[in-house]
Amino acid sequence: MSGTPISSVSSMKGPGGAVGVVPGFCFVDSSNFECRWLVGDAVGDLYTLCMRVSSDISRDAIESAYAHDTLDASVHVNEIKCTKIGSTCIASTITYLDNGVVYIGSSYGDSMLVRLRKVRTDE
Repeated sequence: MSGTPISSVSSMKGPGGAVGVVPGFCFVDSSNFECRWLVGDAVGDLYTLCMRVSSDISRDAIESAYAHDTLDASVHVNEIKCTKIGSTCIASTITYLDNGVVYIGSSYGDSMLVRLRKVRTDE
């Protein structure tokens, strides 16, 4: 199977062209040709990264891609949207547990359990 190495996604370009290091990220879910990821940056900000893809991808396909460190070349990303959703400790690892609960593991401070809300609040 040929494709793009998933582990090559370790930095992201932000506004103004600045590049940020991404120490932690995890897959959340996929449905209706959209994959959602959680991404933590080097200062503790947490983002959702939504990728609109050319074909529906199941959680099993994503886990298989992790295991083999490649994403099938037949899947094309049509759109990427990154939205800041809050601030946490600086993440060394991020794990989506279930029902909107996320574990943020940190080597730089206290690790956290975070609950994601379906609607945005200004708290």
